[in-house]
Amino acid sequence: MNYNLDATEAKRLLENTFVRPEQTETLFELYWVFRILDCYDSVQFELLDGGSDVVASWETADSRYVLYHDSTGSSALSFRENLADIDRPSEDGYLFRTVHVLDRWQQIADDFFNITGRDSLWGGRPDIVLERYDGDSPNPNAVFVGEVKYTTNSSYAAQGLRELLEYMAYVRADGEYMEDQDDVLDSKQVTGMLFVDHVKSAVGRTESEITLRQFGDTVSKPL
Repeated sequence: MNYNLDATEAKRLLENTFVRPEQTETLFELYWVFRILDCYDSVQFELLDGGSDVVASWETADSRYVLYHDSTGSSALSFRENLADIDRPSEDGYLFRTVHVLDRWQQIADDFFNITGRDSLWGGRPDIVLERYDGDSPNPNAVFVGEVKYTTNSSYAAQGLRELLEYMAYVRADGEYMEDQDDVLDSKQVTGMLFVDHVKSAVGRTESEITLRQFGDTVSKPL
């Protein structure tokens, strides 16, 4: 990344983009955000004032990129599964009974408490979302999801891995899953990376496409 700033411009950036997170975990997330941005040229930063979750955007000859922090990305994306959107199973089993539990919960919650039970089966908010738009496409053609865990505990890191896999499997663009059924967690349209502090016995890559990065590791272009 090239930084050609004069003293006046540098002073203005420091005054308007200084970040002072309230939690150390947020600072650790931003550390990885900027490590990713270091992989690209001509990055245009956005003001981190709490009014927007867009951190930066940039363009290449063929594509446009937008990076979000602590966000579900653009309005085209959805990290949410609703009861009304799923095909209800007909055979007995865990999923069949789960649907019946949620149906009955909605009914009884309304009867007992005069409130409408939520329709959500699953929902999440990734730490990092990078979207790539090719040509004039209105929807992302590829999405990178980063899950950050500020931890040295392998069990907590493994929890983050599960969250990452859920984000990758369930993400939708314009209402449709981004990954085809035959390519769930193995497609090139949706990729992911788990970022941690230092976890004992951790390796950077397995046979899976999922990559693990620990504090201080190098980061290559995710998309």
